[in-house]
Amino acid sequence: HGKQTVTDVPPLATVADVEAVLADRTKLDKASRWVFSELDTDCSGLVTLTEFQQHIRRVMPGGLLADVSDADLTAAFQHADRNGSKYLSQAELVPAVERVLRAEVGAG
Repeated sequence: HGKQTVTDVPPLATVADVEAVLADRTKLDKASRWVFSELDTDCSGLVTLTEFQQHIRRVMPGGLLADVSDADLTAAFQHADRNGSKYLSQAELVPAVERVLRAEVGAG
């Protein structure tokens, strides 16, 4: 597996940007694909809880998730891991990203 290149990623620099992404499924899908490509550090096609926790704040610009706790990140991961595999596929990552972004803007 090689690293994916995701183009046309919507901005995620401000709360207003995040709200715009949350309001538009296409933008959310693109943002989630980009986040997945950044989190899948070993190019396995899957994201582990460790990868999710260690890298989600790093990939979000401007300290966007600074106020989201590790417990919130774990809950978002576990909620999205529908099959209990302890890994998130790209499709499973979308609801995890959505939940974390909603927590950031206080709508979670």
